[in-house]
Amino acid sequence: MGKFTQKGIDSMEKKKVKIRVNSTRPESETVGQWMDLWLENYVRPSIRQSTYEVYRAYLDNHLIPKLGEVPLDELSASDIQFFLRDLQYHGNKKSPEKGLSSSTIICIRNLLKSSLEQAVYEERIPRNPARQTKPPKSDTKEMNVLTQDEVTRFLQNSTENSCYAAYVLTLTTGVRRGEVLGLPWRSVFIGLPWHELDKRLPWQNVVKLPLWDTEALKRMLKR
Repeated sequence: MGKFTQKGIDSMEKKKVKIRVNSTRPESETVGQWMDLWLENYVRPSIRQSTYEVYRAYLDNHLIPKLGEVPLDELSASDIQFFLRDLQYHGNKKSPEKGLSSSTIICIRNLLKSSLEQAVYEERIPRNPARQTKPPKSDTKEMNVLTQDEVTRFLQNSTENSCYAAYVLTLTTGVRRGEVLGLPWRSVFIGLPWHELDKRLPWQNVVKLPLWDTEALKRMLKR
């Protein structure tokens, strides 16, 4: 009787695992079945709900209707390239005569590519056909920037607006809208810690100050 080496035993164990994994898969797993499984079980647990909803929409509105019935192991680079081209010219669900933006198509391609990478890793397919495709060129949009005079006039005419502080912060720092709207008071520094300010600030007098009169507020704090 021949001797079993450790290498031979390890090889046999790997084959057993592969057989068990293969036995749990559909006989002809489709792209739609795999992508649905991948999104729900591999991706969803580690992303935000809003991101998941975007990915889910990409699958339901574009990937599954066009590629979902293709057997996973038969999906080719040509299939994907034709799919991307169709999105570019007829991908808009509301207006079929229009296409999707390049940035959206690139996101959809990246989603498909990532799912196929996992399929390759699990040996469901031998290679990733999405790697052989070419994404559309990114959209280039010219920035429409306000001049210094326009910024000044805008701020002068919006001092009574309840969002004036947000306008000033945005125009003077360049932060994004979400960062401004989500900025907590504890992150705003005006020279004193907030717990100290709360004790020292005469709130009954503050409410009488003109809106955004920072100079008057400074004088009050110096008293």
